[in-house]
Amino acid sequence: MFTALFIVSFAGLILFSGTYLDVSRIQEKVNKIGRNVETVLRGKVQSNVRKCGEEICIDLYIHFPIDKDSINLGDRAIVKAVALSMKKAFDQLTSEELRVIELVIEGHTDNQQPGIRLNPRDRFLYNWNLSSRRATAVLYEFSDAGMKPPRYNIVAIGYADSQPLYRSSSPHAAQNRRTTLRIRVDSKKL
Repeated sequence: MFTALFIVSFAGLILFSGTYLDVSRIQEKVNKIGRNVETVLRGKVQSNVRKCGEEICIDLYIHFPIDKDSINLGDRAIVKAVALSMKKAFDQLTSEELRVIELVIEGHTDNQQPGIRLNPRDRFLYNWNLSSRRATAVLYEFSDAGMKPPRYNIVAIGYADSQPLYRSSSPHAAQNRRTTLRIRVDSKKL
């Protein structure tokens, strides 16, 4: 009985080690993708590439017209260049690495509200919907560049004004209006 249990345990260990992913190696690939995107963005658009814990966050300051979700032509070309750079990097990953690395496109607004009179519910939802539409507009550009789900783990989320980088009274408050590309290892899939 003991021998059989030992053999089964050893076989399981061998099987598990064949599918084991080296998290530090994957994290280094995530960091490399962030550095590549930083190079693509340098001098082209206001941006900030930063570490967010173990994740890489790339803040893009895309010029959306007020109350709109359309990306102007100049910014669209930059988003397309970022998408193509990321696609190239993601396509160099193994299928297992590709399965666990996720790109989250986050839309953020400032705390301003539209000048039109809205009922309390619509006023509350306004920036949430706007940030979601803007994140989805960026997702569309990534999809148009070939980064389409389900091959790529890519999602769009709107956060409205719930995650400001600066207080609304700060001279830098306009930088709260941004799109953040968050490259992360999905630990639930490891």
